Amino acid sequence: MEKQGQSRSQTLSVMSVVLLFLVQILLVAPASGVLVGVDGNEFVSINYTNSNKTILCTSVSQSHCDTDHSVVIGRNNYDNGAVAARFEFEVPKAQCMEDEEFEVRMNIQLNGPNGERGWGSAMNSDDQNYVAVGMRDYGQSSVVYDIADATASYKYFPERPGKYGSIGTTDDNTNFRNITIGPIPANGTIGMTYEEGLYLSDVDPTTELSEVNVSILNHPYNTVFTGSDNMRTEIEWIGIEYQDETNAPTNPSGPVFSSSTQYSQIFPGTGVWTQTRVFDITFVGSSAADMCSSASLEFDFVPANTNQQPVTTWTSTSAAGKNNLWIPPPNGEYELHYRAIDENGNAASWQQVSGLFKLDRIKPIISSNMNSPQGWYSLSGNNMPSVSWNEWSDNLSGMAAYTLRVPGSSWSHSVLSQNNPFSTYTWNPTTSDINFFSNSSFCKANTFQLTGKDNTTPIPNERSTTFTVNIDTCKPVISQIIQPNGNWYTTNTPTLYFNAPSDGQGSGIGTCTLLVPGLVNYSIPVSTCTGQNPAQSIYLPDGIHYVDLEVCDLVSNCNTSTTIISVDSSAPVVLTSSSSTHLNGLWSNQNVVNLSVSFSDVSTGANSTSSNLERVWLKVASSTTPMSVNQIKAGNTTACNSSLTCTIGTSHTLLSGGYSVYVVAEDNAGNQLHQVLNLTIAIDVDSPTQNTPSFNQTLSSSNTTTVSWQASIDSHSGVDYYVVNLSDLDRNATTTQVVQSTSVQFSDLLEGNYSACVKTLDNVGLQSANICTPQQLRIDSSAPSLTSTVNVTGWANNTSSVRLTWNSSDAFSSTTMRYSLNSNPYSSLYPSNGTIVVPQLPNGWHTIQVLVQDAAGNSIISSHQFGIDRIAPSTNFSSTQAGGWTNAEQQLIVWSISDNVAGSGIALAQLVINSGDPVNISSSGQKFLNLPTGVHSVQLRALDLAGNLRISNMTFRIDTSLPIAQCSILPTQWTNGLLNVDVAPSGNGSISPFYWTLNVNGVEDSTATVGLNSYNLANGIHVFTLAAWNTAGGQSSCQVLGSVDKSNPVIVSTSLLPTHMNESTLSFTIQASDVGPSGLESFTANIGPTTLGQGLYTNGQYTLNLSNFTDGTHELLFTIYDQAGNTVQLTHSFIMDRESPDITQFQITNSTANGWFYERDIEVLWGAYDELDSTLDATIYLNEQPIVAAFSTSPKSIQLPVGNHTLTLRVVDDSGNVAYMSMGVSVDFHVPNCEFTNSLDNLWSSDDAVTISSSCVQSPSNVSMTYSLNGGPHTPLNGVKTFGLVHGTNNLKILAESGSALSTEYTFEFLSDQYDPTVWAELESADTSDAYADGRIRLNFSAPFDGASPLSYHIYLNDQLESEAYGFGGGFNQSYEFVDLQQGSYEIRIEVSDETGRAVTKIFDEVYVNLDVSPLNLNCKFGDNSTVFAIDSSQPQVVIGSMELANSRVNCEVSDGFSMVNLPNGIGTIVSVNVNENPELVNLVQEDPTHFTFRMSPLTGNDYIGWINLDIVTVDRWGNLGNHSFDFFVKHSVQNINSYTALNVEMNSLHPQQVQHEFLIIGLHETENPVVSVAARVFGRLDWNISLSDYDFEPVQGEPGKHLLSFSVPGDILIGHTASEPLVYEVYIHAMDDVAGNFSGVFELTIDGCKENGLLLDIPLSGLISCQPVRYVGPTLATEPIELAHGNTQTLRRLTLPELVNDLRPAEESCHVFEKIGEFNIEIIEDSVSIYEIGTDGSFTIQCIDLHGLSESYTVPIQLIQEERRETQSSNQDLRRLLDMAIGAGSTLIVGLLIAGIVLYTNSKSMEEEE
Repeated sequence: MEKQGQSRSQTLSVMSVVLLFLVQILLVAPASGVLVGVDGNEFVSINYTNSNKTILCTSVSQSHCDTDHSVVIGRNNYDNGAVAARFEFEVPKAQCMEDEEFEVRMNIQLNGPNGERGWGSAMNSDDQNYVAVGMRDYGQSSVVYDIADATASYKYFPERPGKYGSIGTTDDNTNFRNITIGPIPANGTIGMTYEEGLYLSDVDPTTELSEVNVSILNHPYNTVFTGSDNMRTEIEWIGIEYQDETNAPTNPSGPVFSSSTQYSQIFPGTGVWTQTRVFDITFVGSSAADMCSSASLEFDFVPANTNQQPVTTWTSTSAAGKNNLWIPPPNGEYELHYRAIDENGNAASWQQVSGLFKLDRIKPIISSNMNSPQGWYSLSGNNMPSVSWNEWSDNLSGMAAYTLRVPGSSWSHSVLSQNNPFSTYTWNPTTSDINFFSNSSFCKANTFQLTGKDNTTPIPNERSTTFTVNIDTCKPVISQIIQPNGNWYTTNTPTLYFNAPSDGQGSGIGTCTLLVPGLVNYSIPVSTCTGQNPAQSIYLPDGIHYVDLEVCDLVSNCNTSTTIISVDSSAPVVLTSSSSTHLNGLWSNQNVVNLSVSFSDVSTGANSTSSNLERVWLKVASSTTPMSVNQIKAGNTTACNSSLTCTIGTSHTLLSGGYSVYVVAEDNAGNQLHQVLNLTIAIDVDSPTQNTPSFNQTLSSSNTTTVSWQASIDSHSGVDYYVVNLSDLDRNATTTQVVQSTSVQFSDLLEGNYSACVKTLDNVGLQSANICTPQQLRIDSSAPSLTSTVNVTGWANNTSSVRLTWNSSDAFSSTTMRYSLNSNPYSSLYPSNGTIVVPQLPNGWHTIQVLVQDAAGNSIISSHQFGIDRIAPSTNFSSTQAGGWTNAEQQLIVWSISDNVAGSGIALAQLVINSGDPVNISSSGQKFLNLPTGVHSVQLRALDLAGNLRISNMTFRIDTSLPIAQCSILPTQWTNGLLNVDVAPSGNGSISPFYWTLNVNGVEDSTATVGLNSYNLANGIHVFTLAAWNTAGGQSSCQVLGSVDKSNPVIVSTSLLPTHMNESTLSFTIQASDVGPSGLESFTANIGPTTLGQGLYTNGQYTLNLSNFTDGTHELLFTIYDQAGNTVQLTHSFIMDRESPDITQFQITNSTANGWFYERDIEVLWGAYDELDSTLDATIYLNEQPIVAAFSTSPKSIQLPVGNHTLTLRVVDDSGNVAYMSMGVSVDFHVPNCEFTNSLDNLWSSDDAVTISSSCVQSPSNVSMTYSLNGGPHTPLNGVKTFGLVHGTNNLKILAESGSALSTEYTFEFLSDQYDPTVWAELESADTSDAYADGRIRLNFSAPFDGASPLSYHIYLNDQLESEAYGFGGGFNQSYEFVDLQQGSYEIRIEVSDETGRAVTKIFDEVYVNLDVSPLNLNCKFGDNSTVFAIDSSQPQVVIGSMELANSRVNCEVSDGFSMVNLPNGIGTIVSVNVNENPELVNLVQEDPTHFTFRMSPLTGNDYIGWINLDIVTVDRWGNLGNHSFDFFVKHSVQNINSYTALNVEMNSLHPQQVQHEFLIIGLHETENPVVSVAARVFGRLDWNISLSDYDFEPVQGEPGKHLLSFSVPGDILIGHTASEPLVYEVYIHAMDDVAGNFSGVFELTIDGCKENGLLLDIPLSGLISCQPVRYVGPTLATEPIELAHGNTQTLRRLTLPELVNDLRPAEESCHVFEKIGEFNIEIIEDSVSIYEIGTDGSFTIQCIDLHGLSESYTVPIQLIQEERRETQSSNQDLRRLLDMAIGAGSTLIVGLLIAGIVLYTNSKSMEEEE
């Protein structure tokens, strides 16, 4: 069925959900009792046969469901048969319920039928609609439900006839109602229905619970109105509520005390003082017991003899006792009370334990009178420490004894307490004490600890204080002076370094002194001596010295060390340096350099000793690259074996370049010579390059050409000159030039074809290839032939185009034509013959020039002239009045005629008037014409010589009449309206056009008409002008004036007019101005209809009499007029008010407390009334002084001071009328301000009480205080009060409140910790042997939190703090690891303390660390060989020919001293096994805990030829890493060199020839020093060996075993040998490595001589440098005389023979003076010629012979210069001679000669200019 008013599919409203939630909270959590309930969908079963009419709701989206946890019984369209939902509950037995009864509670939704019957009438039968709640009657043998209640529609209760049910029959729709039924007896009668039964089942022996069974019946009427009487019930929640019983349990008996089983503190029992707060209590007589539930225990300690009532502070769930019962703070004597309590909170009476508990956890208090020793003590004489102290105090158990000790030592001194506050105790060292402290371990600031103990048991409370006793009986610890590397100092002021001396922890270093026998002693500052890296610079001459370092401490303990100091301050020097093959700085083409350098290490100073030379190094390197010491040391070196002198000799084969010789020499002291020798090696064996030359053009008409090329490159000796050959191909002739520039010019060339070739020579005579121009040059100097015509002659005006025709030819090449018009640039190219049309020519005289050129640039020119005139002559024909109308009858005409084209000219000029006969005139002139009124024409005609005609026309218009103008205006006075102007213009007979205008103020009015014109104009006087005229110049005019003022006057200023007034006169001043031009005239003054004044207006004051006017609002109107009738008005509204306002309200809106206002800011509410003024102003006065003035709004906020005051309100209206009202006010807004002092700070304290005193600043309303401690009720507080504190955090709130109800709350937090901390600790080792072999000890420790102050801990190792941590607010469970411990014994101590200073200590004595710092040991065997590998050995082993290594096994045994090894279990690890750094070559197998095996597989044996590195990395269980390395060499079984192929070499010159040959080496090992050497010999004899520097030997990449041998065959091998007998050599290749010995191979080398066309040339080869006949090709020295000044000595040049055979120099001394003519001396020194003491002209001849016997003679003329000035030859000849000298000279003279030549040439030019 549908619910009334809404659909069931709708969602519950938010309000319904909130209400339902609140109801459910009330049901689930009742205010009292115990509630057991379930959701509606948790029913046990559905009764009756129509259970299918039930809906189980799990979601509100289900149809008919309003919750997700309910059940619906009965549903839409269901009207036949009842249905019931049954629920079961488990509850306690009846005896455990209060009154043995309970109630049924439910949240339910009822919806009855909606037909005619409704809920029905109350009937006496079941034939009606109702819902009933039934209870299971367990007293019946069958299941019977007794009705406990029903809806009001049901009254059929057999025991109570006529009684209705109490459940209402209102439909709930979607809402739920809360229904309570009961009470229901466990066994008895239900009060509502009088049903009697057993409603609580028997107790279940397993659960000890009873059962309640409830049924809800949905019962529709089912006999009539079928389909209408539908019933529906939805149950959301149902439950049983009952009250627990209130019977008290019984207390236990027979308490026994014992020490806590959890904490290691011994409890001695009652009656004795102890610091043990925790203990266990057990009741051995009987345990606590309860009838309905288990019983537990409660305990409380009460201070003894105080009669204080117990309050539960400890509880125990056990009924037989409690573990860890804590005595509360503070310290003192306590009674222990206990009682039993059941689960319902029912408790027995408190019972006291016999005997008192005495707690003393307070440490003794140290006496303030303590005398500890100061300074350092030597324990000798009277220098002894002494310690004294007074008796300490302990207010509970009393003092017991004192102990003085040194922590960490076995020494102590004890004394019993006399418990006398006046006792004094003293310790003075005894003899045994002195002997004990004389041990070196006490040479330090020793910490002495004095400990006092009280009489608590079993452990007394103790407190310690420490002080320092400084003892020093030890000498300082010093070391010898630190020697430098090599034990030599290299300076005479060495800085001597030494380790800082130490006095340990003693008195400290007092003095440091360096003692040098025979020299000065040096006192070192202590700060330097003891600082970081101490050192002292002293003077020591070269030699051997004994130096003492003496150090004394502050108590004069001294120690001395002696060190031998050796000084050598001089670096080695170079004695000599030379080269046997090269001259210093001179270029050479010899690339083998031999050097010799000698060094010395002689030390300076008398009787000095040198450290002698250790080693020298030599390096030849590029001069441009400075060499560092390390780079030089990479070169040649010689060990000097500590000798005084040392020589190094080297040989170097170098490439081209400039080289320097770098040396380093070091003596044994470390002095180093790093020097670049003054010896430069210059080598050039590379020919220069030559770039391709080119002509500046390939076809030319000039007889001069230029050949140019890019500069050649010679990076070494440099380019010397170029040889250029120009070949005349037509005449087979060649011209040669030698130049140093990169271009050369050839002149005087004939017509024909040419080519050019260039080659480069450098400064050592090497030459490049001869490179020729790729294109030829053609010289053509003959001009071509030409004929040309133009189709125009003379002047012409009708020529449309000009045509040019030409014909040209040339004997050698084609021709082209270009033309130029009037000397402009030539046109583009045209072919040799043709006709063109010249573009449209301008007027004028023209010249066309025709230019024809051949390909070589030869040309011929022809010209043509003619004139063009297409423009008629120009005329200038004018008259001053021509064209327009004029009234002048005489007119002047002026003319001039010219031709526009120069040279053409004028042929005829004529004048024609009014079409009359023409009149001939000159080309320029003027004429007067007399013309009557009318229109006339004049014509000018002009004709030029080219036939062009020009006609010009002129017209004259004549009119002599005069026009007329008339005008008038109205009004004639000032007006503020329109002006009317009347105009009448006339032409008066004009034949020319007639015009008139009317101007208004100078501006034409284009709209004006003849007659009357009206104007609306601006202010001012206006001018109207009428003008009439004709175009011939006749005119007349008239003028009238009009005055206009349309602007109202303005009021410039007025005095302030009142808006309110209470007086009878109104006076004011006014200033006005007329904006317009007419001026002010009069005024009127009115109030309403009454006129108060009128007359002429003047600026000034006006007074009006208002005495006849009543109070109210009035309007003033003051009007001013100007002369044009314009006005301005002043209007002002004012109120006349002569009555004061009425004050209607004056009060304060703020609240009060006890009659006092408690706020500074007061809000005043006021009101006043004035009939004529709605905006009144108010002023507030405080005690007759204004505090707020002139305000009009209400309410008004003001501030009042503290106190009693009178407040007055003054109200004034705008007319000045005043009213007053006053009242009394009391104010106190001061918030109470109090200060408090207490006996505790905000830190944790062990006190159990705090005393607080207070004082507050008083206020007029007085201040009172209350307090609340730990949430208790507020209690009055006065003065000083002591508060008892609980263990933990105590919160005290004090509220100070004034009489005006203002308050301040002060909060205090007092931290009271009244229990001692506890600690548990143990040591843990990584090794079960507890040897701590890894140097690590793990300390595990924990401390429980006692609910008060945070804990901290300190961990000590041998009395040194290792770790600490603070602030553990919840206890802690920690661990700490000691690492990097050295071997030895340790004491470990952990102290745990709270923030009150209470502490507990745990000590571990004699903890021994036995370190393991060594890696694993390996003992390995290789294969089946019994030889044991020498792992880590520096001596490698050699395995001969072991190709079988591929699968050999290596067996290794592992051990680790006393530490355990178990490889499979990870105790010890084989990290890696690598063969030649490759782990993939190893197959590792771990067999058992101490052995492992690996194979070098799966590769073949060849992979193991050569050096094998076996690298095994291990790590033991402690992390010690072991690198075990073993090197061995595996040799090839077969070694040979295969090379059987003969090698043929053809020698075509004496230059060395490079040869390459491949061969196969089998079995050469790639060791550190593989050696391959090559030698050759002729069959049967040895006559040639190739040194190591002559060959290059390297393997061929990618071809194993294959090698390439590159070597050089010397050219001189052919000397003395004829080409008909080829040389046959055997070349031997020797191979050797450092493990396999020597083996060799051989091949044949055949050398042939020169060949020509494949045939050998049988000619002597000794003179050849190439395969051509013998001839000498060296240069000559000079071809022109050498000019030398008189008496001068001059070096002429170096002699070099760059083109001799094999590029060798002449033999030593092979050049000599063959003949000398003249007076001069000449000398040949090395390669230079010196000429000196010149007396006359002459010559000399030098003859040179080379190594091969070829000779040449050179004759050089000598010319003596007698004068300083002489006529010079031409500059070209001078430069050429200098160039020739430079070419012939050696490379070293080129720069000098060029400079000298430039200077000579410059001077000669200067002299030539002067002459």
